[in-house]
Amino acid sequence: MRLNLDEVFNCTGNSAILDPDRNRLSIVLDDTLTIMKAPPRPKAWQKAGSSLDFKEVRPDIRLTGGNLETQIRELLYRTDEKGQIMLPFLFAYNREEKIRRDKVSWFQWCSEIAETDRNLISEFSHGHWDLLVFLTNCGAPASDLMLSNPALAFALAANDHFRSPLEGLLLKFAHSFLQPGKKQRDILEGLGFRKSESAVKILRKVPHQCISLSLLKKLKLCLTAPDTMKKLCHLNRINTGVIHILADRRLAPYVKNQILEEISYCDNEDEKPESAHLLRECLSLFSELYQNGRKFPELRGLIDLRERYMSLLDIDSTRGREERYLDIAFPPPPLVGSDYIVPISRPVDLMNEGKLQKNCVMEHIEAVLIGSAYF
Repeated sequence: MRLNLDEVFNCTGNSAILDPDRNRLSIVLDDTLTIMKAPPRPKAWQKAGSSLDFKEVRPDIRLTGGNLETQIRELLYRTDEKGQIMLPFLFAYNREEKIRRDKVSWFQWCSEIAETDRNLISEFSHGHWDLLVFLTNCGAPASDLMLSNPALAFALAANDHFRSPLEGLLLKFAHSFLQPGKKQRDILEGLGFRKSESAVKILRKVPHQCISLSLLKKLKLCLTAPDTMKKLCHLNRINTGVIHILADRRLAPYVKNQILEEISYCDNEDEKPESAHLLRECLSLFSELYQNGRKFPELRGLIDLRERYMSLLDIDSTRGREERYLDIAFPPPPLVGSDYIVPISRPVDLMNEGKLQKNCVMEHIEAVLIGSAYF
């Protein structure tokens, strides 16, 4: 379950309460109670609704990096209009005070985690709890792996998602691959990835903000195809957009290294695979419009992809109009035609004239049909 701290802080029915003696933070979110124990041995339990039973969970949290002392001090010691420090019992309990107390509890709990560990983990966008458990239990070898190969460290921290549960407990499995003499390619093999130095180097190219379980599973699939792996080896950076395209066997044949390189350096492609969605739409439109086996043309870059999509949309829209107006004729024009002036008598003819002249004359079809314009 994702613990959205904004929901905890901003809703009066939710709260975050710290037990400093036991280093435990209790978070009430809707009808769910989650209790998180801080390092050195982090654990979390959760119960929902009227159930009395807690079960061990891996909560979806987002740790705060940096020095938290200043933020805690500013929240704890508020001043009045004259700049005098106010004692906590003078604060009126309202929504603002409730948010302040919840934030103090959260930051104080986070401060029990070493700042160096929080800074390492906060670079990732996902999996903070698994990384915290991994780092605090496995120590320096885990820290070294997170620095040298963040994507591989993430996969090892959540190793039960990549292997059979019969292969041992999560932390025991992780420890076994962090022993002296173990190579990163050995970790890959243990997680079911292709075992090679090339695969290790490919994982190193994935930036922190792109790493997630779903993305690494797609990357694992990419590494099974030699052609796809070759494309990945040529890139200096591999993001969400690149992996989503190459993991889709329908899309991968249509992209060359040039467009993959462009996608890999697009910040918006780190979070959402926009180009993959666009290419998928292009191929779908193309197959509907050209059912005669015509081959989709090679893409030269992202601009070409966007222009191709807009062009296909325009053709699709025009064809829809052509079908709608196929058997309709324009009303008679006010002037009789001659050898020099030939009236256009059908909407389809006006559309063809617009294509020939490359203008928007087809937009006037409705006006001609009601007799307010003539061509």
